[in-house]
Amino acid sequence: VWLAAGASIPTARSNAIAGVCGGDIYVVGGYNGSSNLSANDRYDPISNSWSASLAKPTPASEMASTTVTSGAEIYAIGNGIFGAGSAVNERFTCAILTPTPTPTTGLHDAGISRLGGPSSVRLRPGIADSGRITIVAANGGDHSDMVGVYVAFLPPGGTQNFGGCSPSGVVNLGALNLLPGNKLTVKADPPWQCADPAAMDGVSWTIKAIADAHGDDFASCSTLQQVFSGQCSAALADDDNGTATNTLIRARPKVVALSP
Repeated sequence: VWLAAGASIPTARSNAIAGVCGGDIYVVGGYNGSSNLSANDRYDPISNSWSASLAKPTPASEMASTTVTSGAEIYAIGNGIFGAGSAVNERFTCAILTPTPTPTTGLHDAGISRLGGPSSVRLRPGIADSGRITIVAANGGDHSDMVGVYVAFLPPGGTQNFGGCSPSGVVNLGALNLLPGNKLTVKADPPWQCADPAAMDGVSWTIKAIADAHGDDFASCSTLQQVFSGQCSAALADDDNGTATNTLIRARPKVVALSP
């Protein structure tokens, strides 16, 4: 459907080019029946008005034309109404181009500043003891960032877990968006127990707390093998500028075996 769109162009012509530039429509050059034109008329569709803009330096018609992705330039190339080609390539800029700023990377630095837990747990076979762990993570970067917190529990005696002890494995304690310098305190109260505490008497769990910039690397830190082989640390390092404080490790709690 064609409708009358608005005010008529002030300079009648054929074989002109048109382009959208800065939100307005520009009609450039053309042929008036006797000669090529250099007129450049601007149409504002909001106010439905025309105004004269900067004339094209070289009068021309039947040009090739294109606009560019900046939205602020129109190219008028060539000329050919009289059958004689032209190589002229002229550019009209309708706005001051603001260079796109080069993005800065910023400093990403998630760290563990504290890992606390019970020094020992007193265990009978299959009966749990309590003992809270406290982890303090921090955003040491220069901008707001997500910080994920994970904790790995290596049972007494290692991954083979001959004593049948728990907790054993890696737990994702969640993530929080922290401002630069802010800290996140996470507390957990796992039940500490062993099926055979006498076999592990005097041996400790190994607890490792992990801070993950962006909280996006748990898939590489979800098993004890990943955490203690270096695979997790490598994943953390690929988007963290301060890897020295990503983890903190403690040998605790120690098993104190009680008589059944």
